Amino acid sequence: MIEVGPDTACMLYLAASLLAVISIWLYQHKKSKKKEILTFQTKHFICDFCTASYLESATKAYTRCPQCGSLNTTKR
Repeated sequence: MIEVGPDTACMLYLAASLLAVISIWLYQHKKSKKKEILTFQTKHFICDFCTASYLESATKAYTRCPQCGSLNTTKR
């Protein structure tokens, strides 16, 4: 039989307990992550007149530039 002192036994017990708690936490953390795909409702546009870039809804046929106020087509 292997002789283990009280200090070594306590250290092994604490290390095993810590390892168990960390592994349970990592498992729960990985399990709780939601794997969903985010879809964006906006599209990047560049104004035809002043070349300013802006984000606008992708469903609109015409967009208005926030810098110069001109209408731009979505070029579908």
